[in-house]
Amino acid sequence: MNYPFPRSGGITEDPCGPPNFLVVSSLQHNLEDDPACRFVFSPETNFDGILVLDSYGAESVETIVRETNSYVLPMANLSGAALPFADFQSDVRTSETISLAIEELSHIARRIQTLPDGVRASAIPETILLARAYSRKRVIEPVYDPSVRDCVIYPVAGLVDEPGRRAERMTNAGYFTRMFFDRLHACPDCGSSRLNAREECVACRSADLSDQALIHHLQCGHQSLEADFRQQGLLVCPGCNTELHIEGVEYEKPGTVNTCRSCGHVSSQASVGFVCIDCKSRHDSEAIATRDFYKYELTRKGERALITNEPWVTREKSTIGSSPQEAVIHQALRLHSRYGRPLAILRVTFGIDNREYISDRLPSDAQASNQLAAILHSETRETDVIVEAENGFFVYMPETPDDGVNSSSTRLRDRINATLPAGFDVNIKAMRPEDL
Repeated sequence: MNYPFPRSGGITEDPCGPPNFLVVSSLQHNLEDDPACRFVFSPETNFDGILVLDSYGAESVETIVRETNSYVLPMANLSGAALPFADFQSDVRTSETISLAIEELSHIARRIQTLPDGVRASAIPETILLARAYSRKRVIEPVYDPSVRDCVIYPVAGLVDEPGRRAERMTNAGYFTRMFFDRLHACPDCGSSRLNAREECVACRSADLSDQALIHHLQCGHQSLEADFRQQGLLVCPGCNTELHIEGVEYEKPGTVNTCRSCGHVSSQASVGFVCIDCKSRHDSEAIATRDFYKYELTRKGERALITNEPWVTREKSTIGSSPQEAVIHQALRLHSRYGRPLAILRVTFGIDNREYISDRLPSDAQASNQLAAILHSETRETDVIVEAENGFFVYMPETPDDGVNSSSTRLRDRINATLPAGFDVNIKAMRPEDL
């Protein structure tokens, strides 16, 4: 079957020629080339975007992307299968939807063509994040997705692992600005945000509760559950054995209480508890952890670094002292040394005994590090500088005297103890600039 489509008025002539789009499908579809694009059917050829047409394509496209380093290239998904990282989604495959897909792919492909060759073919996660944000003309924004443990994904980030954590580090370096998205609860045991919040009995923590009305006999003053007053369809006061008829005159209903069917406990107010859908553990609301998620917008500095292919963009790993934070830190150290300006430094590290604990109780070391980083960002000032280091973080706090660092340490320790899993050991040590 042929799928001709009208050329979109939004697609202009490209001096480099029409883009090539790789068709990923189990069948050799008779797609007609158009002045707007050409179709290729082998990943060994050069292509500028990917068109997924069926379930076979949906299953194999991730492998193709990884093997060809096509992380930055746009993708359209017309298979009906779930491909959250695709730039265009449609459950139907018609001439119209293919036309819309080609238009979307073409616009993105043309922006990618303006980037250096090393950026377009990069497999470095930080470079991919910058390039995808630049070429899609939008922020790297999270969306809710209950199919993953975090319940949040970043579709614009494509196949980059841990995009939120990487974007946080790049935000500290000035390549993104971040905006608050949402705060989700997380299981202290496994880190999952797939939680069931429920009312529970304050005595036995069962969720088998029922609301029952209270009855107050005005004459004798006896008050108890309505069930205690019921006798063969009548209301009879269990205190004085008087039959009651008229509400508001002989008796009143002052409210309701929670009755536990499991243990019989009666309480005026239920507790709130959480049950993890993944690991099945139950926790009181006071023990549950929270995790903040942000959306990230490309800055002019990030765009300039991407277009000029600066060394920061192309290096494999970020190291301490190689980001723009280094200048801020050195300036604070110089002011302290020359003029005696206050400067406090905190060294925040995971306890030695936590290595086995992390691997047993959390999905990964990165999960624990990400939670700790979120706490540090929320509990420190905008003027403080947070730098990731081996087994933890440094927090540089300019214009902070000794009493200020003590109160900051206490506040951080309280927040960490309230957020991270019970028994999780995090060490906070105050350092002098001379100790570095």
